[in-house]
Amino acid sequence: VGGGPAGLATAIMLANRGWDVKLLEQKENVSYEISKAYLYLIDARGQKFTNKYGLTEGLMLRGVNSLNYTIARVFPDKRGMVESVPPSLSPDRKASYWIPRHELLKLFSEKAESYANIEMIYG
Repeated sequence: VGGGPAGLATAIMLANRGWDVKLLEQKENVSYEISKAYLYLIDARGQKFTNKYGLTEGLMLRGVNSLNYTIARVFPDKRGMVESVPPSLSPDRKASYWIPRHELLKLFSEKAESYANIEMIYG
């Protein structure tokens, strides 16, 4: 499998089921890439995976809780600044976590490295 988020997740799931997995990644290591500088939103569905494989605590430490911010809109007139919580992020919903791609890769890579039956080949 490849060394991106989906490949790492697949490697973890297969290794957990007893398969021997070879993970191939063309990069030398997990690092920040400007061309892939985006965030992933790990919602309740994604957290089923992180919960099952013991990754949720790391996700919480490296990510931003979706219920822990407001949006500030600044107007150039007398209205000034208006803060609001996005309607899709109401407090009655389970928290989701925004995490940078390189941090998600590190989180998944660290987990994959803990399995003796995953061979990780970089470069």
